Amino acid sequence: MIINKKISLYTKISKIIDIKTMLITLALVVAGLICLYSAVINNLPDKFNMQLIWAIIGFFVMLGFARIPLNTIKDFSYIFYIIMVIALAGLFIVGTKNYGTTGWYSFGPFSFQPAEFTKIALILAVAKFLSTKGNSVANMLDIGKLIIMFAIPFGLILKQPDLGTALTLLVLFLGLLFWAGADPYYGVMMIASLIIFIASLMSFEAVLITGFITAIVLLFFKKKIYIYGISIIILISIGISSESIFSRLGDHQQSRILVFLYPDKDIQNTGYNLNQSKIAVGSGGLVGKGYMQGSINQNRYIPKHYNDFIYSVPSEEFGFLGSFLILLLLFILCYRGVHIAYQSKDIFSSLIAFSSSLILFIHIFYNIGMVLGLFPIMGIPLPFFSHGGTFLMSNFIYVSFIMNVHRSNNQ
Repeated sequence: MIINKKISLYTKISKIIDIKTMLITLALVVAGLICLYSAVINNLPDKFNMQLIWAIIGFFVMLGFARIPLNTIKDFSYIFYIIMVIALAGLFIVGTKNYGTTGWYSFGPFSFQPAEFTKIALILAVAKFLSTKGNSVANMLDIGKLIIMFAIPFGLILKQPDLGTALTLLVLFLGLLFWAGADPYYGVMMIASLIIFIASLMSFEAVLITGFITAIVLLFFKKKIYIYGISIIILISIGISSESIFSRLGDHQQSRILVFLYPDKDIQNTGYNLNQSKIAVGSGGLVGKGYMQGSINQNRYIPKHYNDFIYSVPSEEFGFLGSFLILLLLFILCYRGVHIAYQSKDIFSSLIAFSSSLILFIHIFYNIGMVLGLFPIMGIPLPFFSHGGTFLMSNFIYVSFIMNVHRSNNQ
């Protein structure tokens, strides 16, 4: 009888708040704080203290946002989008430059990065637009409006320059269109363009091979001959202009791409971070060296190991088992968001739950790949682990959207 009452109480509470998602998030936040503590407590304790404060605030913000009616969020979507575009533009007047990027507003010891909240604004604005169109993006005029909606913040972020966030925004936008039912052909074209760009920086042979494979893949979509022809021309143009595009990037961005293409070329300078990161991950073995016993991270052989390379900390100290458990929790959170989005019958709700899961997945997938040397280093942090108040707060808001849609589904 007591057990039945407890089950009944749990069922009632779960209709009000998404307990499973909340507990997974809480576990990730605690794990992130534990890893960050190990990374900074001996030399940069203030960073841990600030992260702890933001984590506590963010947790209650998440619970609060999860209770806001979705119609209210939807009504303010365009307003929030406009505010964030203005905030991005304002950076070029009063913004602060860090790591070669003019992407922060500074207020004494605090800083704010508008690009993180711009991702949220784009999610809400695109979701609202698509929901008013009945989930149809086949109309060329509507597609044009969506591209403009995306291009404005994308261009402003790229101008900072913040290539990593700009590319994240691009993948997010493509994911939104895919979930809304857009033709996957154009998504494949975007991905192919990026592959051709990277291949063209390597060698002529690499361009020929990737170009040939791409041309074959695009044939399977059975598009009209003029669409296929235009696609091939676009890809050829990207390959030809890649050198010019590359030369316009900042020196630190060029070096990051070159380190990815030629990882052993300069391991004492431009390739130092990546080399040390791979050593730290590999040295952890199966069970790790023990908490706060990771020599590479404790001795700060990896600069900024509390931010972009935070995953090297649990990998070295807790080994494969510990780092795999962290990955498992992160991917369970993403899967749960997609599952909740799939269950929703409301277009707006489904889109914001899916895109929130997608943006978390993009960061997880790319950050881990970056730490392992599978992707170029582009300053994409790991959700709930990397240091940064703005980023952590945005992570909580993504989860709040997932929880909110879950509550809406139950109602």
